Amino acid sequence: MMATIPVTHDERPGEDGGACAECGGPIPRPQRGPRGLYCSPACKQRAYRRRVREEREAYRARLATRPPTR
Repeated sequence: MMATIPVTHDERPGEDGGACAECGGPIPRPQRGPRGLYCSPACKQRAYRRRVREEREAYRARLATRPPTR
């Protein structure tokens, strides 16, 4: 059985009124299009790496609790 991974979009408008989802700093207003979630590419990359690390840790925890095969 495959676990589903929640879909996240880095470009959706911030839900908390314009604060960066990673550091809490102000998000600059783009000339057009929706406001992003992050104040900089560095914060966006930091959030991506944090998500990957959390997913890897959850996967390892699931493997540790599985009974051995055979």
